[in-house]
Amino acid sequence: MRAINLAYETLRDPKRRKRYDAQRAEKAVVQPPAPESLDKTNESPNPTSPLFWQLVFGVIGLGTILGGLIWWSAAQRGRPQQVVANWELANAMFQRREYHAVLPALRQLSNKEPSNPSVWDMRWKTESALGLNAAAADSLQRLVQLNPTDIELRDEHARIRFLIGDLPTAHAELMWLRANEEETSVVRLIEAFRAHDPQRTSQLLNLR
Repeated sequence: MRAINLAYETLRDPKRRKRYDAQRAEKAVVQPPAPESLDKTNESPNPTSPLFWQLVFGVIGLGTILGGLIWWSAAQRGRPQQVVANWELANAMFQRREYHAVLPALRQLSNKEPSNPSVWDMRWKTESALGLNAAAADSLQRLVQLNPTDIELRDEHARIRFLIGDLPTAHAELMWLRANEEETSVVRLIEAFRAHDPQRTSQLLNLR
């Protein structure tokens, strides 16, 4: 109670109140700044942070994947369901190297989808595996027409045309490769032809 009375008297007396305030000011201690909050939930991402760019590229990559899936799904929806089913079955048989079984399915698919390069690619390889080189050459020619600038296809087409004795077409493919600065491929093909059939190779090289 005595302390309370003393405090009351001090606050009532202006001189004693001023002296009391001065003493408190001298004893005041500067408080350290409050520690930085660990909760950064509401902070904006720092554009210079590696994590920021990981997030950016992650979003871009996810968008690309989703876009591809949407495109593929739309393409599949545009194909008749039976064609899609036949293609999946043919692809499975081809992967198992069931060439005799898959060839009829590929012939049907190439009739229904004559502009599908995948069908013709699988068809000529199947026919070649079965030793049907003339048929394989025709299927490969159709594939070349769909992909006229594919160097590997032109190379293969020259090989198979030489193999079946279609020298004019083989020669035309060699000239195309040479015109497109694929001289290395031309030299390699001629060496392979000469090793297989020197006489036919001479006939090929004499063509103009």
